[in-house]
Amino acid sequence: MLYRLLHRWRWLGAWTLANLLLAWMISLRYVGYIQPEEAEQWGYLLMVFLGHLSLLVWLGALPMFLLATLLRGIGLWLITTLWASGLQLLLLLDTFVYAQYRFHLSSFILDLLLNAGETYSASHGSPGH
Repeated sequence: MLYRLLHRWRWLGAWTLANLLLAWMISLRYVGYIQPEEAEQWGYLLMVFLGHLSLLVWLGALPMFLLATLLRGIGLWLITTLWASGLQLLLLLDTFVYAQYRFHLSSFILDLLLNAGETYSASHGSPGH
């Protein structure tokens, strides 16, 4: 029993590493908006880039490691694939939102995208009214 769980966790570790590499590739779209000039700035950018994304990907994988205690085989593979795909699509969407508005995804940006800003402008009123 424990051997099977460790085997699933080892598979999930490889799955997480693959998703981490994909997240790093997607996130390279952010680097064009950063203008480091010196070696220290490039080093800081590299460390923050790798560390921040690694933490986010591993936090995203944590529920799958817990789920591996309950599921196995095709069920685990299907859920982890759908979960990872959703998170990677969310990251990709964030890169597009950042390219357009220079903000990351938030409730304000979500409102702006879904309602074209109507809720925000209606709740704050317009000048002269």
